[in-house]
Amino acid sequence: KLYVGFTLNDISGLTTLAVNTWYHIAFVYDSVAKQQVLYLNGIQDNIRSSASAYQGANGTFTVGSATFSSSTKFFNGYIDNVKISTQAKSATDILYAASLIAYYSFDLPTPTNDNGPNGLNGTTVNTA
Repeated sequence: KLYVGFTLNDISGLTTLAVNTWYHIAFVYDSVAKQQVLYLNGIQDNIRSSASAYQGANGTFTVGSATFSSSTKFFNGYIDNVKISTQAKSATDILYAASLIAYYSFDLPTPTNDNGPNGLNGTTVNTA
């Protein structure tokens, strides 16, 4: 299941994840509503309201591990990319990002390779 440690206001997902499966995961914190939302493949997996505001002001931002008691647990898999923004994304924004069919980044050495979830590689025609 998904887990986000959020400075003593943690949230866990409700869905059991399968191994060897690609997932789009998103976490949104709305500081005005004091609300956390976990999304799995563009669909809300859990929502939690907090009585207090976010407590973190500085320190370490960690992806792929969590410390429980005095033991650290590490994510066993691949993390493709991480994006952080300063605004809370809507459910529509999250679904749009999760339903990506193909992504071609033309600034990489292989611009016709699909960097999205489906591996839809292309070819160039009449290019220099």
